[in-house]
Amino acid sequence: MKSFSAAVLVLLLSSCSGDSPTAPSTQPVPPGVNHNGSISGFAHDAAGVCVPGAAVEMLDGPRAGERVIQSDPCGSVWDYSGGYTFSGLPVNLNIRMRASKSGYVSREMTFSTNGPGGQSNFLLLRE
Repeated sequence: MKSFSAAVLVLLLSSCSGDSPTAPSTQPVPPGVNHNGSISGFAHDAAGVCVPGAAVEMLDGPRAGERVIQSDPCGSVWDYSGGYTFSGLPVNLNIRMRASKSGYVSREMTFSTNGPGGQSNFLLLRE
């Protein structure tokens, strides 16, 4: 036991010598999670017309269970008005989502969060 105590004392005293660095480590600190990602688009029919009232839901990811309803009326896929948007998500994250509306076959797809500008569209077919 005496030799163990002596070893601990030697280690403590040597660590307090003037030779040990006092500056913080220069290793880079990993960046925080970037929450500028988004997923947006339309649930549209076979003619490319937005399906008003379609529900779009996140099935997994940090906000699983969150859903939005497309506006009524909503624009066409080509004019970028209406549709759905989930913003404030971590970037480069794959999220499984579902679009549904009564009278249409529900559809599940996986989309990746990205910066502004991309579209993630669902094709809903009539039952």
